[in-house]
Amino acid sequence: MKQQLNYNSVQQYIFTVEARNVGGYSDTATVTLTVEDLDNLNPYFDHSLYEASIEENQTGPLSDVTPEAIKAQDGDTGINEPVVYSITAVLPNEYQSIFEIDGNSGVISVTSALDREKSDQITVYIQAAQQDDASKTASAMVSITIEDVNDNPPKFDQDEYTVSILENSPKDQLVLQIRVTDPDLGGFSKGHFVMDSDTFVINSQGVISLMSDATLDTETIDSYNIEVIAVDHLMMA
Repeated sequence: MKQQLNYNSVQQYIFTVEARNVGGYSDTATVTLTVEDLDNLNPYFDHSLYEASIEENQTGPLSDVTPEAIKAQDGDTGINEPVVYSITAVLPNEYQSIFEIDGNSGVISVTSALDREKSDQITVYIQAAQQDDASKTASAMVSITIEDVNDNPPKFDQDEYTVSILENSPKDQLVLQIRVTDPDLGGFSKGHFVMDSDTFVINSQGVISLMSDATLDTETIDSYNIEVIAVDHLMMA
């Protein structure tokens, strides 16, 4: 042979051999040479990076895996030995125990609910090892996005507010601005306030002010107790 044969390039050669004697007589024969595959290649993943997602508070298989489902195969196509999948690392490391992978299919699942407010991105490192030779391996990375669910109620920065205002204050007098936080994605940007009062009004930014037609008279009423409710979609605080 002039060069080494490679099964993955050409699996079969067909050529003609001629035998000729000194008298000029000859004969030919066709030779078919079949190249047998040698188990000399590692398995490989179709992609080095996969992306997937799962909603927080959910368990089960990852969804929307791209660019396609996780898959590895033996590099020796003629032998095509099965591979076994495993997880080699998870970052952040504290999430190592809540991910598992099906050794046969490569499907990754979450076994305990995740909280997006603690971590919104997790990376899982996976390996495919040849079933009959664990020294032959391939590696890939799966970047997982934890999708937000509106599962946290809004919270006031104080449980109780106390403020003083002069009687006969001008109309639309600013009284107080309250602040609300919400750890869910988008915060309290889509929420609103509810307040039942004939004297004061609150706007969408949490600013409480005197109604334009209201008058304060300490001899008539010297204090007001007002309940303000922060409403985040269907959740209330």
